[in-house]
Amino acid sequence: VTYRPGNFYQFLTHLEESCLSVCGLPFKMLDKKSEKQFLFARKKQLQTYLQESKNAEDIYELSVVLLLQQVKNLVLYGDDTIYKEVCENVLIQDKKIPPAVAELFIKTSQLMKDEGSIDDQATQLK
Repeated sequence: VTYRPGNFYQFLTHLEESCLSVCGLPFKMLDKKSEKQFLFARKKQLQTYLQESKNAEDIYELSVVLLLQQVKNLVLYGDDTIYKEVCENVLIQDKKIPPAVAELFIKTSQLMKDEGSIDDQATQLK
């Protein structure tokens, strides 16, 4: 694997050259229309999961992912430690997030760290 530090466009070129051989899939940049369709479909899928979810931790994680996508137009994948970090570092500080929602995320995140049970806060998030 070749590493080209410092230049984003060189990085994209490297992805285009290496993606098929490494992943078995060709690399393709999404155009705006495809990106919007992807984000909309993912949002609907996550909303469905959120409505069907009964587990408090799942409700918390899905809420974070949906809010991040809505506010930043970013898609988040990963384990629950990533969700906690994103919640604390990005969403709570964002001016688009109402203070009451930020407060609820802070409280829920703290409860998850301390007790591991967040049933009451997760219901409010949902």
